[in-house]
Amino acid sequence: MCGLCGIVSLNAEPLRQPERIHDGLRAIAHRGPDHQGVYIQNHIALAHARLSVIDLTEQANQPLFSEDGSSVIIHNGEIFNFKQRRTELQALGLHFSTGSDTEVILQAYRLRGKEAFAGLDGFFATFIHDRTGDTWVMARDPAGVKPLYYTTESGMLYFSSEMKGLLAMGIKRRPDMDSLFSYLQLSYIPQPWTAIEGVRQLRRGHCLVPDGAGNVKEIAYRDIETEETGRLQSGPVEGQHVSRFRELLGKAVEKRLISDVPAGAFLSGGLDSAAVVAEAARLQPGFRTFTIGFREHPRYDESPFAEQLAKQFHTEHTTIQLREEDMLEVLPAVLGQFDEPFGDSSAIAVYLLSREVRKHVKVALSGDGGDELLGGYNKHKAEWLVRKLPRFPRLLKPLSFAALASGNRHSAGGNFFRQMNRLLEGGSMEAAARYWHWASFMPETAAGTLLQSTVSLKAYPGRKAFLLEPIRKNPHDMNQVLSLDREIVLQGDMLVKADRMSMAHALEIRSPFLDHDLLAFCGMLPARYKVNAGSGKLILREAYRNVLPAGILYRRKQGFEVPLYAWLNGPLKKPYLDKYFADAFIRNQGIFKPEAIRALLTKLASTRPGDAAMQVWILLVLQVWWDHYIAAS
Repeated sequence: MCGLCGIVSLNAEPLRQPERIHDGLRAIAHRGPDHQGVYIQNHIALAHARLSVIDLTEQANQPLFSEDGSSVIIHNGEIFNFKQRRTELQALGLHFSTGSDTEVILQAYRLRGKEAFAGLDGFFATFIHDRTGDTWVMARDPAGVKPLYYTTESGMLYFSSEMKGLLAMGIKRRPDMDSLFSYLQLSYIPQPWTAIEGVRQLRRGHCLVPDGAGNVKEIAYRDIETEETGRLQSGPVEGQHVSRFRELLGKAVEKRLISDVPAGAFLSGGLDSAAVVAEAARLQPGFRTFTIGFREHPRYDESPFAEQLAKQFHTEHTTIQLREEDMLEVLPAVLGQFDEPFGDSSAIAVYLLSREVRKHVKVALSGDGGDELLGGYNKHKAEWLVRKLPRFPRLLKPLSFAALASGNRHSAGGNFFRQMNRLLEGGSMEAAARYWHWASFMPETAAGTLLQSTVSLKAYPGRKAFLLEPIRKNPHDMNQVLSLDREIVLQGDMLVKADRMSMAHALEIRSPFLDHDLLAFCGMLPARYKVNAGSGKLILREAYRNVLPAGILYRRKQGFEVPLYAWLNGPLKKPYLDKYFADAFIRNQGIFKPEAIRALLTKLASTRPGDAAMQVWILLVLQVWWDHYIAAS
């Protein structure tokens, strides 16, 4: 795991300010503390910050050159089948000077061009410069695990593992209002768009190449979602499909234990991480596991369940007890780590967990992706109900949960009524609108009422339509809902959170549920193997029925939330709300209506705040980002 950035003159003219590459490298140096390297040649400047995990020798430092010096590569990620690929390439006469997976990528590309990326089993963001032919290519892994931002300005390409690398290299800082409007609803910005106008994330499974006319173009090289277009024969959730699933998950874990440095795993006490740890402990006795305890808020404390699992699998276990004061103390650092607005408050816990885990290991396995792959969220059960029992929401309407839903969502009762009201609201919508409804924390109309009439949203309707087009084309397939979650929620929220919070402490996270073979297999499974009204992850539960205790297999999904309502009405009010929601700040910003912001704050302070705490938090994160990256520029 590393960080990379670069500058390329698209017209092959000498770089006017090659020293900017050093500014970009400093901005992402936290991603790779083991070595930093820079390569500048006429019209290309590359920089790399290395976290050494495979081949710890200096020879594997980057930028890394081919044996004959004709090509150079910078790479972020891990390739799990690199030894197999190296053996194949050696049989064809290619020579290697390191034991790294990076050199395997370089040699494979020199032999096969862009087709080489499809044969890489792992996660990566890579840039290769062929010095002989003076050509280059940039690629991102098919699951989209590793980030890669880019933009073009004045005939130049800038790219980086994080937005802050681009900003440090001096790109223009024009806020993308269409992206920010999506953010207000979702709490994150859906890829490939970003908070800065003209900056994109390279799409998963795509290459970026010069188009021959002084610009760039994206080319798809692999789409795991569509390469297996059939459906496996349906039947009881048992037998060969369950065995195959267990086999693939076991192999995915085994691959992700490949490391020349100590490895461990996040163990939340939930089903996904429990299955991962069950496989890891089978392969490596004494495997290290880590979990968060939150005794001040027992509703979100999963540490007793994690400790039960650790005893069962004989792992070397560490429970990291969090206190509210710990989270409040690191809040400025967490907000500063995100160079785009990002409103998932559980990032605070992941930041603290990563900080403590990094004191023991460099690599940590996680259960990320299991919910999106196998239908683990409450919204998936709600979607099943609406599809299978279309009259169900109408039968509940006389009960009308709207008034009860206005209570505090951070209480167990308030959250229940909130979810029931969302079910009623979504039940009358068509499939695409309902998906956006399930995904949003703030309705589109409510977000719109916050904006000044002068704010123009030209691209937003088209972007939203593009994102939802697959479900409009195939509204009756429950699998399409899960596929959209992997494209929108996983890419925009879960993987961003895991990458930024772990790399803030130079910790590499590996996610077995995002293994290419497992993704392809699950894509062929009928939806009935994944979710019904009572449960999600049906095939996962069946696969580990005789491995995990019933208390883990059939627990309700818990999740982690910080006490936003208490914070925003307490310790965060004076230093944050009074500053960033003051009329003067709002007027200078020129985006929001001061009266609309005041109304939302009044609702937050009331005894029936509903979703106001979450909505104010999302707004607050945007305001802090604006102050740091836009107003201060």
